[in-house]
Amino acid sequence: MEYMTDKFIVTPWEVSGDVDYKRLVKEFGIKEIDDSLLKRVKKIAGELHPFLKRKIFFAHRDLNWILDEYEKGNKFFLYTGRAPSGHTHLGHLVPWLFTKWLQDKFDVELWFQFPDEEKFLFKNKLTLEQTEKYTYENMLDVIGLGFDPDKVNPNFWRTQQQGQQFGPPRTQIRRKTGTDWNADWERQRTDQ
Repeated sequence: MEYMTDKFIVTPWEVSGDVDYKRLVKEFGIKEIDDSLLKRVKKIAGELHPFLKRKIFFAHRDLNWILDEYEKGNKFFLYTGRAPSGHTHLGHLVPWLFTKWLQDKFDVELWFQFPDEEKFLFKNKLTLEQTEKYTYENMLDVIGLGFDPDKVNPNFWRTQQQGQQFGPPRTQIRRKTGTDWNADWERQRTDQ
């Protein structure tokens, strides 16, 4: 999702200008993390993460509902990921460190997506070999953070796993044609 005005820009790739955070909260349909929510998290988790104390994370969606469900004894899981197009940097580590804290404090599973095919299709300068290399490196970085290995489910959009009969050649054709011919093929098959 992108948000741009004459005064500021917020996209997945750029943040510039004098950002109106209250306006972002309204426009994105999220809620600010207020003192009462911080107290509730601290009560349940036993402490606050430094990113919450310093308001690095300042807004949320459905955190009250998640906490309600957790207090009823219902489990939840975490979901995040990394599209492998380069080396891991601080911008990746900040949410991963918070995710690890959540996993530790709430004893929950983590589903971690590595969409290598997506990055290959999105960034024309990347080769399949590069996305495989970055996937491997990024996985090592995630492992190095100390997530509970018994509660991590890595999820791949691996070119070798999707369309097993075609693998990388199918992905290269998708890049050149801009189509998902596996989906087109499936539609044609079910239309008969």
